[in-house]
Amino acid sequence: MIFVNALDDPLMPFPLLEPVIKFCSSNPGFMFILTKHGGHLGFLEGSSLSPSSVTWLDRLIVQLANGVINMMQKQVQHEKSLLYRNRFLKNFHISERQTQQV
Repeated sequence: MIFVNALDDPLMPFPLLEPVIKFCSSNPGFMFILTKHGGHLGFLEGSSLSPSSVTWLDRLIVQLANGVINMMQKQVQHEKSLLYRNRFLKNFHISERQTQQV
């Protein structure tokens, strides 16, 4: 679960957020995101006469998803490089210990 709050939220001052931050930091299934801007209703943007179809929260979710995708791509690349390295060492009968001696 992800908790999202903005520092400029007039209804949720930072001291009220501290227990949530503490909870999230000690529970791996939870994440707390604190942004500089966003106000209290991050899903509303524009005015009642001219609402925006893309909101602050929409943009934040896209940024978060892009970050997760980028992180996963880097992890896959790292795992592939380890796999190729291990195959190379195995094909040439080189042990891990021998590579550390070089």
